[in-house]
Amino acid sequence: IELIKPRLSLTVIFSCLAGYLLASKSIDYGLLVKLLIGGVSLVGASNGLNQVYEVDTDGLMDRTKNRPLPTRRISIQAAFIFSLILGFIGIFFLSMINFRCAFFGGLSSLIYVIGYTPLKTSTPLSGFIGAFPGAMPFMLGWVAVSNQFTLETGILFAIQFLWQFPHFWSIAWIRFKDYQKAGIQ
Repeated sequence: IELIKPRLSLTVIFSCLAGYLLASKSIDYGLLVKLLIGGVSLVGASNGLNQVYEVDTDGLMDRTKNRPLPTRRISIQAAFIFSLILGFIGIFFLSMINFRCAFFGGLSSLIYVIGYTPLKTSTPLSGFIGAFPGAMPFMLGWVAVSNQFTLETGILFAIQFLWQFPHFWSIAWIRFKDYQKAGIQ
């Protein structure tokens, strides 16, 4: 449970649910369950793979040093395999809704894991890259209902994309010394 970062996963799923509710005229519980299972699984997979990649830097920071990988409560191999399986489950459930939902969910996870995560220690531009997956959940909820990328979808994406910057900067401000220990820019 710690590996999937439940609090972070919950905020992402809340955004996804908000996009779903804004787009729907009535609640389709079957679709909603697929969206939530797919979303939680993909976010959990992304969070797990992030921790696999950052196990060494997590061990240096006060905020993250007690996570399961730096403390060796979970092996890196087990976390990696668990996260991959969770990712496939997420893509599977989102593909049961529609192709766009699975595509945008998978793209979001990919950008987070292979774009944002490794760039955090090398460039402040990582925040720009990280804003893309950060903005996807709201849009994903809308696309689950409509199976379209419309002006409304783009506006939801843009709002959440722009919100990512003050979010990143406030965390960086509060955790500045902790981030310095791990070499995060």
